[in-house]
Amino acid sequence: MAEILVRKKYMEKVCPLCQNVRLEEAFPVGPSNPSDNLVYSSLASAERQIRLLRILSGSEEQPLECVLEPASLEECQYTALSYCWGSASDRKNIMVNGQTISVTKNLENALRHLRKADQEIVVWADAICINQQDLAEKSIQVGMMGNIYSNGTSLR
Repeated sequence: MAEILVRKKYMEKVCPLCQNVRLEEAFPVGPSNPSDNLVYSSLASAERQIRLLRILSGSEEQPLECVLEPASLEECQYTALSYCWGSASDRKNIMVNGQTISVTKNLENALRHLRKADQEIVVWADAICINQQDLAEKSIQVGMMGNIYSNGTSLR
């Protein structure tokens, strides 16, 4: 019986709050994750676009459902979420653009805490809003992070 080898990509992350460095498993890569195309639309770097995560309203016990949309950095309102990533192996699933993605439990808890029962909330969280598999995009977005945090309402 042939075994299928699964390649996992890890990336070094620095927590914006505690400055701890750790390896975090990236989203599955390549053909094993065709939903990436449905989650991440392209960004116009010349227009300084970012992606914002709209957390759809819901009760505490309902699954988290979100919509990821491009927006001009200078023309949008959002909360820039700063959080500790927690254990890379402790993960939860959330729905983004109708697709299931895996995020750290700490991020899922933060999004769940922010969600309102009667209104949508717009946030920017690097682990979701930046396509971690697109190195060119990631480089541009990381270079904009100072502006992203200063333009958004900060939540710590």
